[in-house]
Amino acid sequence: MIRRPSAAFCSLLTAFIAGAGLRLWTLGFFEFKEEQFGNMLAGMDMPGRWFLVNHGIASTVGVPNGAGLFQIMGVWALLGARTPFAFAACGVVASIAAMVLFYRMLKRYGSGFARTGVWMLALLPSSVLLAANIWPHSYLGLLAVAILWLTTVAWERQSAVLWCCACGLTAWAGTVHLSAFFLLPGLAAVGEMMKLRRQIWAAAAGIGLVIVLPWLWHLCFQWDKTMYDVPVSKALWRIWSREFAGCFGGGWLSEYFADPVAPLAWIWSRRGGRVLLILAGGLPWIGVIRAGIALCRREEMPKIVSVAFALTWSVIMGYTLLQTRLYFFYFVIMMPALIVMAAYGWSRLRLAWLRRGITVLWCVAALGVSVTALETLRYPGGHPLEYGPHIGFWNRCTAELKAEQAVAPLCLDLAVEGPVGEKLSPHIVKYFLKPYHDPSGRPCRLTISYDPVRRCYEHRLVFAE
Repeated sequence: MIRRPSAAFCSLLTAFIAGAGLRLWTLGFFEFKEEQFGNMLAGMDMPGRWFLVNHGIASTVGVPNGAGLFQIMGVWALLGARTPFAFAACGVVASIAAMVLFYRMLKRYGSGFARTGVWMLALLPSSVLLAANIWPHSYLGLLAVAILWLTTVAWERQSAVLWCCACGLTAWAGTVHLSAFFLLPGLAAVGEMMKLRRQIWAAAAGIGLVIVLPWLWHLCFQWDKTMYDVPVSKALWRIWSREFAGCFGGGWLSEYFADPVAPLAWIWSRRGGRVLLILAGGLPWIGVIRAGIALCRREEMPKIVSVAFALTWSVIMGYTLLQTRLYFFYFVIMMPALIVMAAYGWSRLRLAWLRRGITVLWCVAALGVSVTALETLRYPGGHPLEYGPHIGFWNRCTAELKAEQAVAPLCLDLAVEGPVGEKLSPHIVKYFLKPYHDPSGRPCRLTISYDPVRRCYEHRLVFAE
């Protein structure tokens, strides 16, 4: 007799399918500008350098990142990755792996708790957007989950070795993106609660120092400090309210659209889009607040929730003290911890129908935000404010050029019209179009434009008379 799968199993399977499906969908229209192109080229160059580079891409605060992302990309290059799609697919795999690891971590504390956490990570709009982006943030989610798990297990087992491993992984994650360094005070707080000996602290500091030493050497002796420029925010509370308060939902839309409701309004209307943003961005904070109440009352709670609080506050205080201009992807490193707090807080609500209802309502709202906003980026070929022409647009251009090249060689000339010029890097143009240019071929012109009325990227291939 074949047993029917339980409702819990079906729910979990649906979460994985939905999360993986959304991430795979973005492989057709991920952001591919000069930053992503540079990351890809640097990764392809890493095996030839024996992975020995001491710094990575420039950051938005002026200080260069470490070489962690280049090392990750170098591994993919060593395994055969050579195209933007291949590198983006590796990021998607890492994002899906984070979902699997997250479930493995949370199921020790209850199946309902784990399912809620997986649903939230699977449908988190910013996580879906960044999965295929060929950026550090494509991998920060997986690293954040691993750090959270290692730190929790270290505290539960009173294992100094695992705590040192968590510190080492955090130091290396900091070389992938600087935001991970803000986790270190939270790890130190956990170490203090574990009452570790001084020798353990010294060992952890030594491990971290060895990992970041090449990067520190570059900062101290090779980096041009005159390039250092921190964009200080003069209205920090506005940034927090827009970026951080909406981090569970559509806070990231402010980076790509002057009006965050606009990319949702074409389906849901302005009022409906605003409701979606409020539900997706606000409902999880009910759980975070409930978890905070439990912490203040000193209620018994799993150690993973206490660790999540420590790591989250560590990052928040770091950015608050630094007073830099915040971007939504700065919060990726603490999103797994925030999800743990939100899921735990929801689980502490007394009414069963409320616990289930709030989870379903958030999932519907988050899915609505993700699908509608991403389609707003996919259909027109990108967006001129920040995203630029996406990979799907370039694929359509090169597909037409390839078909014409099969007939006879092309002597290709490029023309640009409208606001597209601000986001069109010469390096990107050369990468995509150079294979189709032959000085002795048929003269033709490829015109790339952006129609501000239709809000759509267009290309036209015209041959000379």
